[in-house]
This record gives sequence, structure tokens and C-alpha cells, in this order.
Amino acid sequence: MCRAALRRRVLESNTGTLRIATPSISDYGTDELMDTLCSSVRKGQGLPREEAIREAAKYLGFQRITQKVQTALKNAIRTAIRRGIFEGDGEEIRRVE
Repeated sequence: MCRAALRRRVLESNTGTLRIATPSISDYGTDELMDTLCSSVRKGQGLPREEAIREAAKYLGFQRITQKVQTALKNAIRTAIRRGIFEGDGEEIRRVE
């Protein structure tokens, strides 16, 4: 559990001590956000975009989905669709890769 939180940058380790990290959504690059979306949506599975955004935000430790969080994840979804990682079908996305 701690390793996953460290990977997601929800927790950070400083000389062996764990503490809560409070990254902003802007601290994550598009590729990291796409990886998070891939972790939230199984291959072949379809989800409404808003649900995928909620799941990805929760995965990263965000309790509230602010406009910045929503915008960053929507941009990551669009990029993933252009790269062929997801397919978009109106309000639903499906992971293909």
C-alpha cells in the first residue's frame, strides 16, 4: 500500500519517514496522467469520461475534483485517444492498449 502511494506521489519518504505529499495536479505530466487513467480503466473496459476522471483523481489522492484537476485529466484523455491508447465514443472512453 505504501509503495503504491509513493509511486503515485501521494506519500513521500524523507530519510525513512513517510509523510503526506500534497502535489498539485500541475505537478503531474500528461504521460503520468495517462498512466493513471490506464491504471483506472482496464483494457477493453469502457467508462463514462466523468467516472474515469473521478477514478483517476481518487487514485492520485485527490478528494475533490477541482476545475484544474478536471481540465488536466480531460486533456490527458484527449491525448490518450490521439495516441490510440483509448477510443472515445461520445461520453464514454474505452481502453484499447
